[in-house]
Amino acid sequence: GRMVTDIILRARDTPEKMALVESVYPIQELVSSILDTLGPKGDAIEVRMDPELELRIDLDRVRQLASNLLVNAIRYGADRTELRLEANGRDLLVEVHDDGPGVAKKYQQVIWERFERGSNQLNATAPGTGLGLAIVEMIAKAHGGSASYRDSEALGGACFSVTLPHRVAAEPEPVAKPVKLASQPASVRSL
Repeated sequence: GRMVTDIILRARDTPEKMALVESVYPIQELVSSILDTLGPKGDAIEVRMDPELELRIDLDRVRQLASNLLVNAIRYGADRTELRLEANGRDLLVEVHDDGPGVAKKYQQVIWERFERGSNQLNATAPGTGLGLAIVEMIAKAHGGSASYRDSEALGGACFSVTLPHRVAAEPEPVAKPVKLASQPASVRSL
């Protein structure tokens, strides 16, 4: 049901109508839930993150976003896949790197369109519907963010990057400690 709703929202180009259920989660909870959705394939993914981060996100939607990117990296990459979750100020940066052939230049803009499969559009042996990246972009936009592609400087294949602004929970304000005032000398009385 959610896939159909996502397709309709994407077709109408209305990601702002995607209902988000946001709360604050430790980053470890997000990463665990992402890797759990991938089953045994999740064990081979290299993860880079700041374990202290807390994120204000829709956990299900960000898990879906990262899982879509990781499934593509596993499917089209070679042996290595890396998931990076970093804070850039208060923005959350999610990147998935692989060591596959990457995306040919002529497909780098159209891969975000629904039902687009890039160089695999006529390849019946490569599974996929061409909806994963369109949904990734829509989830990013629903969070006020963006999605992009570049060649991976880390692994040499593809790098899909998503920026979600204002998703890193702010550090709590320090509690003001009471200041102890120095005692005043007793005034001298004149006799």
